[in-house]
Amino acid sequence: MAAIGSGIPHITRFWSLWVSYGISKGNVEIEIGSRSRLMTTEKQYTTVPVHDGKEETAVDEIPLKCVDDFLKMSNYCYLILLISEFFLLVGAGNMIFMVFAGSAPRVSCQGSNYTIEDVCKSHLDPTKLTDCDLDVKYEFKSLNVEFGYLCAEGRWVKSSISVQMVGVLIGTLFFGTMSDRYGRKSEARHVLQRIQHIDRQRESKKDEMEKMLDIAYQQIQLREKKMKNYNVRHLFYNKEMTLATLVFCSGVFMSSMINYGLIFNIETLSGSFFVNSILMGLIRWSINIAFGVLDFKWKACGRKAVHMVSQASIAIALGAIAITYILDYEVKYSGIIRVATIFAAATTSQIFITKTISAMEFYPTVVRNSGLALKSTCSRLGTILAPQLFILSFWESLPYIVLTAMAALDTMFYQLVIPETKGKPLPENLPPKGDKSSTSLPRVDSSVKV
Repeated sequence: MAAIGSGIPHITRFWSLWVSYGISKGNVEIEIGSRSRLMTTEKQYTTVPVHDGKEETAVDEIPLKCVDDFLKMSNYCYLILLISEFFLLVGAGNMIFMVFAGSAPRVSCQGSNYTIEDVCKSHLDPTKLTDCDLDVKYEFKSLNVEFGYLCAEGRWVKSSISVQMVGVLIGTLFFGTMSDRYGRKSEARHVLQRIQHIDRQRESKKDEMEKMLDIAYQQIQLREKKMKNYNVRHLFYNKEMTLATLVFCSGVFMSSMINYGLIFNIETLSGSFFVNSILMGLIRWSINIAFGVLDFKWKACGRKAVHMVSQASIAIALGAIAITYILDYEVKYSGIIRVATIFAAATTSQIFITKTISAMEFYPTVVRNSGLALKSTCSRLGTILAPQLFILSFWESLPYIVLTAMAALDTMFYQLVIPETKGKPLPENLPPKGDKSSTSLPRVDSSVKV
């Protein structure tokens, strides 16, 4: 459930791979997080060549169709969705295991003038007190229970979550970069052929696709010989891309802090630990489905509108929790804290989805993978630091105040900096060499319709 957002970059690499074959027009329906989106409807759009606008081509023939025309919502999609569910189940299990394994039990000291807080503050070992009958309540036998970490030692268990997430960060940096660097064009070609076979397409259509791929592949090879290698540095090519990159990276960092900060402390909520987890997953799924339907049926429901509604709602929910703690009403209104926390954590999934799709549609093809990789890295950094937010807080309401400010800032900066990309043609190249103004970046006319 919590790892669905983190699994999106792997799915988006398939999209980037298809784009690398020379997509320049067409309708695309892509399924991400149970959302079918219409990426572009313009059959022809203009992009600026990499260098001086005079890129030569040895291939005179331009394919009448592109990869998009051969990828429709059909039989192969059901197979991909089924397999993705199993992958996400394993990924979610690995990512959120410490939500359960690191959960702190509820401890009280019976038959004594001591409370468990007094015992912990005096640095006494609660298991060795003769006049304290420990009452340890838990729903999941976590590391804290098994090793008797009932006081400050339990914080080390939370800190171990950060160490685990460092491993995830290293894996993302190494394997993600390695797979993109060496490329998988031939494998992608076989995948496209297999898709046509699964969908039982006519032989004439298969031959048409082969011709299109041959021409597009020759164009890619010619372009790769002439162009320099693009990397993360080119994400800051001009002012517009620099601001957008900073907003994307800071946004996913703050969203990860919110998401995992709340999830890794779910045991502090009132009610059943497992029921809260189930409710969070159901609400997360329902929100994604609802926004997916709105995105498909309502043209005005763009990326910025979805992001604003989602992140602003999170800010309001976290603000309500912060006020409750400031007024010392956390016991009286524990139900409000429970509902607001579950809602805020569940809604962050929509933030990850929206930011990923918006970044895919904003960045030119030549730097799209680099942009998604940098964004994913910043998200992992937020995941690493999230458990520390509640551990290191000396004031109970401070973590919620910080998270509220993060949600509010991300809402504001995203609306001010990131352009609406829904239904706009995908840019392919950076501005011409020597022209780094924001207006030279391939943009689309506002009249393009979905």
